[in-house]
Amino acid sequence: MGDQSSDKVLRIGVIQGGRILDERLLRRRAPVTVGSDSKNTFVLAAGELPRSFKLLDVVRDRYLLCFDDEMRGRLTIEGESLDFETIKARGLALQTGSGYRVELSESARGRVVLGDLTFLFQFVVPPAPHVQSQLPTLVRGGWSTALDWPLLLCIGVSLVVHGTVLASLRTVEGAPASAFLELPAPAARFVASAPTPDEDAAGGGQRRGILRIIGATGPAAGDGAIVDLLAAGGRSGDLDAVLQHLAGVGLVGERSDLPPAADSQPALGAAFLGAATASSRMAGEVAAEEPEIVDGSLAPDAAAAAVRPRLGAVRWCYSEALGRNPQLRGRVAVSVVLDAEGRVTDSRVDANTLGEEEAGHCVATVLERARFPAPGPGGAQLLFGYSFAP
Repeated sequence: MGDQSSDKVLRIGVIQGGRILDERLLRRRAPVTVGSDSKNTFVLAAGELPRSFKLLDVVRDRYLLCFDDEMRGRLTIEGESLDFETIKARGLALQTGSGYRVELSESARGRVVLGDLTFLFQFVVPPAPHVQSQLPTLVRGGWSTALDWPLLLCIGVSLVVHGTVLASLRTVEGAPASAFLELPAPAARFVASAPTPDEDAAGGGQRRGILRIIGATGPAAGDGAIVDLLAAGGRSGDLDAVLQHLAGVGLVGERSDLPPAADSQPALGAAFLGAATASSRMAGEVAAEEPEIVDGSLAPDAAAAAVRPRLGAVRWCYSEALGRNPQLRGRVAVSVVLDAEGRVTDSRVDANTLGEEEAGHCVATVLERARFPAPGPGGAQLLFGYSFAP
């Protein structure tokens, strides 16, 4: 096998019943053991596992995959996917007692089944350590910069004005009682005809006209004071279905003549502010490849049909990347793991020649939300490829 690059590290995950139990990024090269013993790399309580079993060994800074005749699995060697029986038949594995060992290169990836446990591994470039950014002290400021000084000034002025008015009222002599009883004739008739609280309650609030207008709702095409904008099924629970028909976004009250989408796929619409117009259209070509069924019994046509509605979102990922680099082109392959009911339990980038990691992660996130048919017991592992060109 080829030499392993020190720039890559081992990424290994444990799956049981379609559910991810553990996933690790092993930066230091050391043997990987599994079993019920607390000293193992992966401590697992499964009846089929011994107390400790060495799944991966390290000899001269190189990983060796260890398996025996009771184990099943597949290993990708130099781009070719082989099962354990084929590896033993071709003499690619070194027999040691009752077991076998296979040297792994940095391009190798595999799947090992131990009872109801599945181990997936591959070599990846480790992510850069996260460094938390911190603003300079001059920019952060102190407690005084957090105060809303215009609001405090308004409150202070209001207190001064109200205090002055209250103080002046205390000095005004009380008006004679008769001044409050001498009303003009029209005002006296209005007071005499005002309804009592009992009469107003008996009327069911009919005289509160302004409240009835504010609370009124009517059909979308009716003459109600307030139109019920959600009357025509606005509370749909399928957000993906709504977004697929999204043709544009506009600011209410200015213009509504949004341009239509360029094709049947979802597109970003135009936004209007006054007479200014800015439109955004997706650019670049996206070609979906035939899905590869790495493991499981799901038909390739069913897998392709499941991700076909997400092609517009994949094109959006590429459009965003083109905004950062107009000459960006290449291929992205995403590995998707399904459980027995067709739910996506893992979606990650398997290969990326675009040269931009963010675009690859965007495509993996899009496929993670796809809905697949149930592949049956044991789930399935699929590989989707997309080619991009500006």
